[in-house]
Amino acid sequence: MKKLLYLVLIAVMAVVAGSVKATPLSGSGTETDPYIIATTADWSEFCDNHATYKNSYIKMANFVTAATNKYFNDTFSGTFDGDGYTLTVNISGGRVAPFMQVSNGTIKNLRVAGSITGSANHTSGLISFCTSNTTCTIQNCIVSATITNNGNLGGFIGHGMAATINITDCVFNGTLSYSGANNNTDKNTRARKVGGFVSWEGDATSTYNMSRCLFDGTINCTAGFTPFIVKYASCNVSGSDAASCLYTVAKSSGFPSSYTVFDGTSAIGQTAEQIVTTMNNAGGNGWRVFKGKAEPTMRPLRTLGNIPDGWTVTANGDTITVTEGTATIPAGAEVLLFPPTAEINLVKSVTLKDVPAPTPTETTVMWNSSFISGIDIIPWAHDEGASVSQGNITATFTVNAGWWSSGIVIGNSSAYGITFSSTSGNISKIEIYGTDNSECAIPSGWTYESSKLTWQGTPAQSVTLNGVDGEPGADIHIDNISQIVFTVQQ
Repeated sequence: MKKLLYLVLIAVMAVVAGSVKATPLSGSGTETDPYIIATTADWSEFCDNHATYKNSYIKMANFVTAATNKYFNDTFSGTFDGDGYTLTVNISGGRVAPFMQVSNGTIKNLRVAGSITGSANHTSGLISFCTSNTTCTIQNCIVSATITNNGNLGGFIGHGMAATINITDCVFNGTLSYSGANNNTDKNTRARKVGGFVSWEGDATSTYNMSRCLFDGTINCTAGFTPFIVKYASCNVSGSDAASCLYTVAKSSGFPSSYTVFDGTSAIGQTAEQIVTTMNNAGGNGWRVFKGKAEPTMRPLRTLGNIPDGWTVTANGDTITVTEGTATIPAGAEVLLFPPTAEINLVKSVTLKDVPAPTPTETTVMWNSSFISGIDIIPWAHDEGASVSQGNITATFTVNAGWWSSGIVIGNSSAYGITFSSTSGNISKIEIYGTDNSECAIPSGWTYESSKLTWQGTPAQSVTLNGVDGEPGADIHIDNISQIVFTVQQ
């Protein structure tokens, strides 16, 4: 009788579960009131009713584990903001990725974990296709998933098409696993190649703008591998910064050079701390080391303190190292503390507090009078891009901007100017000691007081002293410069 009642209850529960209708996402789909994804059911709603959400602003509000084989099988043309949360997927099929296609869309602040297994070209960890003649933007994303395929596969994009593709502050640190035959030396076969970021680019009109990208993953394949882009036709990568696109796994031996277009820079053997320094010096905003890996900041970190000896901590299922009673975890994570078996009934208190932002160290670089007196760049008599350097600081001059008779002269147009750049950190302050000519105009962001022209603002690798648009006589003219002091954050 009990067994019969149990079976009846199961049947009733199944009927009720099958009759539940999907709940629309909360929000209205704008940037100020985005559609919210916070649960497994929300992600399913987003994927199942893709036509409703494909042009909208979407934002995650929690760590989400997607139902099996749930992915956005449509063209996404909105903005998907992961807000630093992780989307864990379990997808298998032919040509698969969390997003099938993106057309004039943006995906940002998202971490993808889990498993993606395909059986056709262009399987990837984020986007299968970017639509031709549109723009595809990926910002501040991390793919940590295991991606398996017997054809082309990529860490972020399967096929770039003839699109403009912008990828900044992104990391692949998952696994790329190729299950097909070896074709390292087969230059005529267009299949079975692995790209750390893009597995196939076959259109000469495509454009890639990549900066501060890191391939730090694991390769488990015999196919040809290159850390960034596999290309089958020339594509424009002039907007990409090879110096800040790093890899810790080299291009595979025998990979055809005709299929590579953008090699990036080796970081093999570097520590995570060294990689973070490179990224932040290249203009990155808050790259950090988390769980031993370099990554852009996804969510603020918290410190869990007063953890008793022998206890272990997990955050969203990941084991977190406990050091001297503290553990660092992402804000918003589900945290579980496990006592030793012998103390299973022991109650211990814990504290949660913000991790203070690291205080940058500041150094000064001074250009003294002896160096300044040797500069002779006549404003109207040099080519665009003339420059001088001293102490990791370079000054680059446009036409009608120069350094003459120990003074700065810049013509009366914002198109003219001098750009000061640092190779050892971000400039936070510039102080130019000299005499203000009576006709001198002061550009926006700079001040002149007590024989000193000063700029102080958000630290940046480069700071420009531009001319001021106006009638003749509005030139910038600082005479008798005795020294320039640069404050640099590191």
